Amino acid sequence: MPRESREILFTMPEFMSALMLYIHKHKDEKYTLKDIRDVAVDKKGMGTTNLTMKDGTVLRFAEPDVIAALILYCRQNNVPLPSSASKKVRVIKEGAVFWMSNWKSQTQLSTHISTLAVSKRLPN
Repeated sequence: MPRESREILFTMPEFMSALMLYIHKHKDEKYTLKDIRDVAVDKKGMGTTNLTMKDGTVLRFAEPDVIAALILYCRQNNVPLPSSASKKVRVIKEGAVFWMSNWKSQTQLSTHISTLAVSKRLPN
């Protein structure tokens, strides 16, 4: 079976839009994009993303929340995503990188390749 590995780069405005879409869908906050004063990422521990709003309120997003926000944003914008892939996110200066992969471990992959090589040999 073919295996897929993808990265989707979200610009900072797209990333913030995804977080705001998630807030409006799952929480009772009434903030807009114009209310965001700062975006910060705590790379220690849980790797949370924090949005500081104009009124000083800090909205915290754990990695599962950020992934859910990016999935919601992709669905709303008709970006196809693999359903069974593992998903990770990394926030960078330019925005966020959403990484998906359905690769199995290297041990399983090398076993399949060697089995295929043996079974497909042609007679001399």
